[in-house]
Amino acid sequence: FEHESVYLLARKDNKIIGFASLCRSCFYKPYSSRQSILSDLYVNPNALGLGIAGLLLKQAYEEQARQRTNIHSIIWETEVYNCSAQKTYRILMWIMN
Repeated sequence: FEHESVYLLARKDNKIIGFASLCRSCFYKPYSSRQSILSDLYVNPNALGLGIAGLLLKQAYEEQARQRTNIHSIIWETEVYNCSAQKTYRILMWIMN
């Protein structure tokens, strides 16, 4: 994980309905090397409301714990106009900067 990305998939009935990717922040300055960047989070529109985004993020934290990385936080960023993502993050009770 130190210089890698982690890709997580959500499946239902053998179809991919969502994914997330995390990158160590050493690729993204000015973040510290103890942070990961959530570079992608996508849920198929037909699967919205099923809790897929929350499950993917929980899996991301569990994967970091399993690998015993020294990561203490995951950074989420969205464009100002990406209201859908911001709403999702608020629903998941994350503090947005």
